[in-house]
Amino acid sequence: LRPTHACGKNSVFEWFEKKNARFIMIGTNPAHCSYLHRVEWLEKEVVSYRYEKEFTGLVRYHGKDIPVKETLFVRNLDPEVINDYQPIVENLKNNGMKILKARGVNLAAMNALDMKVSYSKMLREDPFITVKNRDDFIN
Repeated sequence: LRPTHACGKNSVFEWFEKKNARFIMIGTNPAHCSYLHRVEWLEKEVVSYRYEKEFTGLVRYHGKDIPVKETLFVRNLDPEVINDYQPIVENLKNNGMKILKARGVNLAAMNALDMKVSYSKMLREDPFITVKNRDDFIN
């Protein structure tokens, strides 16, 4: 895929969207799905508490060091964003997320496009819906 941005064009997250992949979360909060950051990036005009930051490094492949560079959509650290994705779970359930507990283990599943449409709408209505310390960012 060779993306330059973790959430942008040619990223794994874009590929998930194109394939309408089904995400399965096992043993965690149903809303702990990294794909949600792709949706935040797509809604970056309203998500003011994240910004693009470039990271560089080396990947060792078959004994050779290969330079890599990628841009991530990261949270502010000053003040630090404290995320809580629990407030979006009910809405995700109402829009297709399946949740159950099997032998004491939380399981959840949702298709990428359903998640995208649902979370995008939530962010446009309340950009701080997943920010626990929202008062630190609202003027």
